Amino acid sequence: MWLLLGLVVVGGGAWLAVAASRRRAWDERYGGLLAEARWVHDSLAPSVTNRLTPDAQVQQQWPDGKRRLDDLQAGLYQLGPKVPDDTRAGRLNRVSGAVAALGSALTEDVALRGPAVASSAEALARSAQTVEACRGRLLAAIDDLPVDGS
Repeated sequence: MWLLLGLVVVGGGAWLAVAASRRRAWDERYGGLLAEARWVHDSLAPSVTNRLTPDAQVQQQWPDGKRRLDDLQAGLYQLGPKVPDDTRAGRLNRVSGAVAALGSALTEDVALRGPAVASSAEALARSAQTVEACRGRLLAAIDDLPVDGS
């Protein structure tokens, strides 16, 4: 009887240790991806939408930024099946959605600055506003803050 109870306690403890280890590994990976998402917010988006940067330079630099953005989205996607709980799943989904929205807005902004496109100042201004709104949602998701009073 005592032996069986001891085995149950040891087995339960081992299961808890494995679960805690998986949760720590997930949190570490997620933390690294959040740092990359913050780079997208702090550095990539402002450099793409900086109207003082020549269009040709933006076009030349965009592929590297886009690759990092795609890698970030892939990393967030890969964490999905391994998410340890519903709270983390909600945060992951919110960050992932915000990264995707900002990526689309940046891609659109770069396209408007392409050599074959004659974009109006209004179109560029609207694009910059869209990027800024997406940046705000991404920062709120990274910091786990509500957006627009929600």
